[in-house]
Amino acid sequence: MQWFHRTIELLRKHFDNVRLRAPITEDEIIGLQFQRSTAAEELKYFYTQTNGLAVGLHDSVVGLIFEFEESQKLLSLISHRDGAYQLLPVRGDGCGDYDCLVIGGGIAEGAVVLYDHEVNEAPSHLLAGSFASYFQLWADYLTTKYQANGEIDQRYVAPKLEAWPWLGEPQRRHPWPFDEAWLKVNDEKAAKLLEDAATRSWLNRQNDLT
Repeated sequence: MQWFHRTIELLRKHFDNVRLRAPITEDEIIGLQFQRSTAAEELKYFYTQTNGLAVGLHDSVVGLIFEFEESQKLLSLISHRDGAYQLLPVRGDGCGDYDCLVIGGGIAEGAVVLYDHEVNEAPSHLLAGSFASYFQLWADYLTTKYQANGEIDQRYVAPKLEAWPWLGEPQRRHPWPFDEAWLKVNDEKAAKLLEDAATRSWLNRQNDLT
């Protein structure tokens, strides 16, 4: 699982503060819903290396991947009501939206999608084709947008205006996660999913990006 170790090395080289936690064991995973999904192998590996991850950012929520126990608690809150699929939260924005691994069968199993609490009949956007890809894209986003001390690079901050719309366009934007063309180039599994009509229909705001 070189993707994990390469990404941790990238984060540690860039940031002053990257906190790993004591890993969980295979025995602690067995028997839980999480264990029954073949799509969760990469995430299982992540948790057996570190039980969650915290990158020391000024906006701490952005740099936090949930501990295993927190993911399990949130699972029942946002799983699809007909049981056709389940969404396992791996990261949140602090406002009720979650980045989730699709587990338990169904459309796009193994992908990571955005659960938007305002449009919660289905996920809104595809974030990555797998957890390994998601972890690497997330790390690239952090190391591009944030400085070593955890402060955001001011070029990525929208300037305040004196009249509506109050905020202008920042000098720079990172293309992940909402630049679909960029995602297709940088994530082969995501590219295949985005060519699938059933997946696009399920992701209820994906077509807004094209």
